[in-house]
Amino acid sequence: MKNLIERSESLCSSIDNLQSISKERKKYVGLETRCKQIKEARDALDNAKSTERVLCSKNIVITPPEPSKALRSKVAKLQHDLDSNWRELVSDPMTQQTFLDPIKKHADAVNAASLKAWKSYVDADLIHISDEFIGAMSIAGFKEKCDQLKRMKTEIQDFRKKCPKTSEDIMRVESLKSEIQIVWNELKGIPIDVVEFLQKAARRQAKLDDIRPGIRDWLKDNGMIDKLWVGLG
Repeated sequence: MKNLIERSESLCSSIDNLQSISKERKKYVGLETRCKQIKEARDALDNAKSTERVLCSKNIVITPPEPSKALRSKVAKLQHDLDSNWRELVSDPMTQQTFLDPIKKHADAVNAASLKAWKSYVDADLIHISDEFIGAMSIAGFKEKCDQLKRMKTEIQDFRKKCPKTSEDIMRVESLKSEIQIVWNELKGIPIDVVEFLQKAARRQAKLDDIRPGIRDWLKDNGMIDKLWVGLG
């Protein structure tokens, strides 16, 4: 009986040790989980600030939001808790709500401010050419340039949807705006009566009487006169 009691006591002691180890492990897992959550929040804020720095490097004006006083004080408290009483930090169920979520919310606000500034920058001095104009000019015989315009418009709109990651992205947008301006200058200088004639010719509706002297001179000067063919209806 005595041996049985001793074994029982030893078993109870072993169970207590296991329970103690289990509790410590839970605390460790809790700390590890909380650290991951803090890192995710920090990464979100770092990424937002990185975008802000990229924009500022090109003198793109941003009005970023300031973190609240409560959020700033919470950072100091959590740093103190990590140094002195990390168990309290792990066990505090409000940390997610009172700190981590506000950090991510602030990062979202910084991103929103950056995106607003970026869109304004992209739109500034950007020639807005309607799809109807591009379609009409394409029919009029300028398909290659119109296809080029379409590609550039699509690319610049893709850039506009999200903040640039590097200064190279900004330089590409600047280049696209310049290229669009060049093509636009070429197309907008075409006389309207030439455009109307070329549209009719593309639909096989042009007549010889439509080739007035001014139109003929323009076609000749721009190397398009040899592209015209006379046919019988």
